[in-house]
Amino acid sequence: MHYDSSTNTIVQIWDIQKNRLIKDWNVQGSSPGPGQTGDFAVTTLAWSPDNTRLAVICTGGFVQVWDVTEGSRLWTSPISNGRGVSVQWSPDGTTLALWTFNEQMEMLDAHTGKRLFQTAALNFSQHDVDGLSRGITQISESLVWSSDGTRLAMLIDEQSTSVVQVCDARTGQRLFTCQHFEGRLTGCSWSPNGRYLAAGNIAGGSSADETLGEGSTIQFWDAQNGKALFSYQAPRASERLAWSPDSHFLATYNPQDYGHRGIHVDFLHFALQVFQVV
Repeated sequence: MHYDSSTNTIVQIWDIQKNRLIKDWNVQGSSPGPGQTGDFAVTTLAWSPDNTRLAVICTGGFVQVWDVTEGSRLWTSPISNGRGVSVQWSPDGTTLALWTFNEQMEMLDAHTGKRLFQTAALNFSQHDVDGLSRGITQISESLVWSSDGTRLAMLIDEQSTSVVQVCDARTGQRLFTCQHFEGRLTGCSWSPNGRYLAAGNIAGGSSADETLGEGSTIQFWDAQNGKALFSYQAPRASERLAWSPDSHFLATYNPQDYGHRGIHVDFLHFALQVFQVV
């Protein structure tokens, strides 16, 4: 899929085997509501699990779901702001979970766009790593479904402490908070077999003593109760975590070094690493 780079309102579906454009459409067409700007620039696209629908987030404060085969809009629902919104389909394709710019989780019926419930929590998907250099940020998965679709894990900032919370996906009720460790969590991920929750834990040193993130780990918890199980040493800050389908391996996207850019620090030389989970 692709959207036009000049106006960001044209969504295109391509056959990558034949390098052929299959269908395109313009997401404009809905009238802006209260608090919306009418800006339909696309910021986020997400496929449904069965590959028949596409969720589209627009800057002006809209989420749309489209039938990919017909190129027709199924519904449009307003959100407070389309910038910085992440969207995740439930494994069975019946529900959309949105983590919005104003730090709310919204659950929508994926067939109708009806809001099921919303809950407020402080999101830290972009956060300062060492407390000193404001130029260092990490982008993390802030909201992930369990493979059976009954629960959601969320990375939140609770009283200035980063934690993983697990809630009931049907009601939003908090079930438990994973055991806390010093450091900043990033890249939350749920093993496909439902046994583990994992997240990168950025810890150790600062840009001042040239040891930024050297004490980082990948932390694992029991996904049923949040009890800490074990951790693996990881180079600096593990940003992305991806499980193999059999839950035996975990791939991570790690920075190997960092460099200074004026008063800021940027991570450099990223590498893919794979861990065997035992």
